[in-house]
Amino acid sequence: MIDNDLARLARLPDTTIRAPAKPEVFARLEREWGVRLPETHVRALSLGNGMMTYSGYFRLFGVLGAPELDSTVWNSDDCWKFAWPGPCRDFWCFAETAWGDQFAYHLESLRRGDQTVYELDRMDMAPEAVERSFEAFFASHFVDQGEEPDEDLLIEARKTLGPLQAREHIVYRQSPLIDGDEVISN
Repeated sequence: MIDNDLARLARLPDTTIRAPAKPEVFARLEREWGVRLPETHVRALSLGNGMMTYSGYFRLFGVLGAPELDSTVWNSDDCWKFAWPGPCRDFWCFAETAWGDQFAYHLESLRRGDQTVYELDRMDMAPEAVERSFEAFFASHFVDQGEEPDEDLLIEARKTLGPLQAREHIVYRQSPLIDGDEVISN
């Protein structure tokens, strides 16, 4: 099934699929970081070590040496997690939206074989289980969203701001936590 979803993704406009990950990076990821990715996740990265769709508004991180989208760099404490003390450090973030919503595995659960994918909300990093597996996440939250996003504000952002690079994020000038308005002009 993951191969079918990857084929669908490859046909989408404004999609970037990086060169395949070398097999040895997965053993190194487990040895150095203690992270053993589910087989379907490994399969996806074996075909593309980092991916972006919908003009960079959805990103799947690669591993160990992936250009611009390396999950080991992204998950290091000195990258961004230092700013979010608390529960986000218990998660391995492997994908995101341009807003900063993170998709992740709970590390202890993953080590026990639980492949549940969580979304860490961009405003408070509160985790919410969204899929039972990487394969389900990849189909519904990555490929389907690349075809037809379900968030009107994101569609408007793409029309207004255009394509994004892998390291670019969209932020509000005035936080919606202050005035509650999630509008493009902010």
